[in-house]
Amino acid sequence: MNFIAFLALLTKENISNWSDFALHEFRNTLENEPDPRSRAYHQQGPALDLRIPYVLLWLSVAGEKLFSCVVKGVGTLGESRLWKGQLREVCVERWQLWKRRFGEISRLDQASEETGELARKAEYLMGIVEGGMMIE
Repeated sequence: MNFIAFLALLTKENISNWSDFALHEFRNTLENEPDPRSRAYHQQGPALDLRIPYVLLWLSVAGEKLFSCVVKGVGTLGESRLWKGQLREVCVERWQLWKRRFGEISRLDQASEETGELARKAEYLMGIVEGGMMIE
């Protein structure tokens, strides 16, 4: 957690840009939900319990910087199971998918109660970050 906080702070303060790394973490955490018919779907709780705190930390420290990258379309993430959008890049629509996924994760039975609470907080923070920046 300390290392991620350090990278997020470097990014926020424009000392070194780790936003591409952070946005890939968002993608890997929020866009790779297993097929609901698979055993992996019913066992995804531990992975979410591990990854959600890191993504929330990125959002808490450098959320505005990350959203700025999203608005500018900086970075390419490719497709995933949940993102089949025309744009393979980082985009506001993808940010909206991530925010919606936090809401879904907060209600999943597989995630721990603590992870659900962190996901709710992340969804809320994403809205705050969006509201604090003008989309150009």
